[in-house]
Amino acid sequence: MTSEQAPEASTNPPDTIKARLQIQGASPGGGPARYTGTWNAVVQIARQEGLHGFYRGFGAVALGSVPANMAYFGAYESAKAMVPPGWGMAGDMAVGAAAQLMAGVVFTPIDIVKERLQVHGLEVGDWEAAEPRKRCQGLYGGVAPLMAGAYNYSGPMQAVKELVRVNGPLGLLKGYWATNAVWLPWNILFIAFYEASKRAAAGGGASSSSSSSNVSGSSTGAVGAAAAG
Repeated sequence: MTSEQAPEASTNPPDTIKARLQIQGASPGGGPARYTGTWNAVVQIARQEGLHGFYRGFGAVALGSVPANMAYFGAYESAKAMVPPGWGMAGDMAVGAAAQLMAGVVFTPIDIVKERLQVHGLEVGDWEAAEPRKRCQGLYGGVAPLMAGAYNYSGPMQAVKELVRVNGPLGLLKGYWATNAVWLPWNILFIAFYEASKRAAAGGGASSSSSSSNVSGSSTGAVGAAAAG
């Protein structure tokens, strides 16, 4: 397990629980919720699916963490090289925006695949276990009929292939701007304050064109959190 994947391994279980709590009861008629709350979801997933149930979608994050970090730091270094030296904090903010926008091209598909796999057990399990009459009526745990049984992925790679086949390549970027609406402001401020702090510690030395080696640890965690979030 790499340094990028270790934090994601700790956040995937609560992220899976969050995804399932958000989707339950999404059928047009509402319907009974499968989980009464967070701890009830923990107990039910552990009892019915075991440890694997908490790590649905982790394969997508693990496979994508390295490309996402490559995109992030590639854009980070390229933007630093292009920003004029005298721009100061405005230049740092531009660098942060560029890094986030490029990384989003990679971790948006990761997030789509991850979340589909996270709720996969809830949807497919309820659909296959339900009687035919209940499937038609939507009476199987409050899972949306339009989603239950709609897909059955064996893993992240098959999910990507099916998403591209059904929606085309751009289907992997659905929610790109919504994701950036969350992470773009955060990353702009993070890079700006990081670079300002680094200059202050160095006694007003180089601007954002200085080495990015120190930012790698913190930003790696940020990119991983974005992919896992």
